[in-house]
Amino acid sequence: MENMRKGKETISVSTNELVQGSHVFKVTGYSLLLEKKCNDHIQSAPFEVGGHNWAINFYPQYYNEHSSIFIEQLSEGNGVRAKIRFDLLDQLGKPSVMTPHDNVLYMFGGKNTECGYGFFISNKELPSYMHNDSLTIRCTLRVFKSSVNQHVRPPFREAPTWKTFRIQLKVIPVEGLTPLEAIVLQEREVTNNADI
Repeated sequence: MENMRKGKETISVSTNELVQGSHVFKVTGYSLLLEKKCNDHIQSAPFEVGGHNWAINFYPQYYNEHSSIFIEQLSEGNGVRAKIRFDLLDQLGKPSVMTPHDNVLYMFGGKNTECGYGFFISNKELPSYMHNDSLTIRCTLRVFKSSVNQHVRPPFREAPTWKTFRIQLKVIPVEGLTPLEAIVLQEREVTNNADI
């Protein structure tokens, strides 16, 4: 029979999760932005979610009297996938139920690519969400992350074997002892013999 040495066994585990983070972008002096060209936008400060850097791009009047909003990937990395949600916040910081959002998993094409809404909200509806000519936007980003970890399974250990011993008792009549005392005496003799 051929002798074969058993090698180690490896195990790989794929972990997939959505890493969530949010950023609040407050825009003041909003009426002044309407005097700018429609293709101009304002950008938030960079923030990090899921190991990547992002920024909010807000277009006050992007197309057909509508405001547009996008999330831009600032760091390197192609094929980054993420779910995006934008909320307009009122004076108490509560989100509006009218804010458009969905559960789509977007895929970014790399650095300086953006995804979002071209028709975020009409400029006629926007003043109802403003306070003192300011607008507060919250972006919630859930970045998809996947990793594979490899583990080595410990070597197989065989179960220990147990030896079985057989003890034979020989009945020896002893004068002056009852049957019960004779059995106790025999057990003591067996125990003493086993300790030797």
